Amino acid sequence: GADGKYFPTGNYYITGVTVSNNNITTAVTGIHITDAWNCTFTNNTVTGKGFSAKDPLKNERDGIFIQSYAKGLVLSNNKVSGMTGHGIAIHFSSTAKDIISNTISNCGGYGIHIYQNSGCTGLLSKNKIKKCASGGISLSTNSTVADILSNTITGGCTDTGISLYNNCEAGKIKNNTITAIGKNAPAIKLSQKSASKTITGNKIQAGTAKYSCGRAIFLYNGSKVRGSIIGNAMENSDTAICISTKSTVTGGVTNNQILSAGKYGLQVFNASTIKKTVSGNTIKKAATSGINICSTKNVLTIDKNTISRSSKAAIYVQPASTQYKVTVKNNTITGNKKGPGVSALQANIKVTGNKISKVTFGVYADQKCKGNIYSNKI
Repeated sequence: GADGKYFPTGNYYITGVTVSNNNITTAVTGIHITDAWNCTFTNNTVTGKGFSAKDPLKNERDGIFIQSYAKGLVLSNNKVSGMTGHGIAIHFSSTAKDIISNTISNCGGYGIHIYQNSGCTGLLSKNKIKKCASGGISLSTNSTVADILSNTITGGCTDTGISLYNNCEAGKIKNNTITAIGKNAPAIKLSQKSASKTITGNKIQAGTAKYSCGRAIFLYNGSKVRGSIIGNAMENSDTAICISTKSTVTGGVTNNQILSAGKYGLQVFNASTIKKTVSGNTIKKAATSGINICSTKNVLTIDKNTISRSSKAAIYVQPASTQYKVTVKNNTITGNKKGPGVSALQANIKVTGNKISKVTFGVYADQKCKGNIYSNKI
């Protein structure tokens, strides 16, 4: 300073501030937060308008932008619309405490984007996100959230409804409603060694559109659900549940309701596995197969599923190895257009206690299979 003295080395941050009830119309970032601690941002309205073609960041203007070690922030009941970037963006090792009940629409990026070692330690819940071009909620690059609960995501996007990418971690992904996000966009995607505790109770629906999404629940490239995929309702997707490329469900895939999949109700392939059971699922009108198991790293039981009106095999098992037994039991299968109720190729199988009707033929096993087929009602 003017007295010739220096500030001691340290982190000088702002804390305990509340920013509320502002109405901001802007062609730049609406609210920009750097290294703020334990502050609250509530009931603000940010509207993007009048962006300049000469602005070098014209396509990256966020509604609320948080960076540089900010932490303990609460963002609630804010409204963001028309921004060229994200609705709410948190990055550079920053954390929110809660992100609750915000309404975000018509943004060029994600509704909520948490990236570069950032996170949300409390609730990411009850946010309404509509027609954001990249997607709804995104975590990327070593970011973490506690739970993703009861959010509503609607409208076309190019990426994903809820995305965890590149070593990200979430608790429960639960009770979210995702509607008509786009024919090719996954509704919930975990990729590049990301993980969640469970995926449960989500509704993935088409609304008035022809398609709800591409793959409804998609695990890819070493990703993991540490518990189960349970009790989700999915309609009019390409494939309802896809577990691919060295990915794992540590629990089971159970009690899901699947209607009108363009390819598969459940697909597991490319060195992936479900460690417990596939049970209690109801799958109607899967255009290729209801359950398609082309990979397992452990014994697997497929039981008490109800599968109807698949175009080909209702349950198709081809793990390309007889190392692990796959048991198909007590399933109810009806109304295949082509092919068998159960088809097994190069598998170690036990097929028993299934009720199979109105199919081309009941059970098919090729010469490379081993195991037992008995006590089925066909």
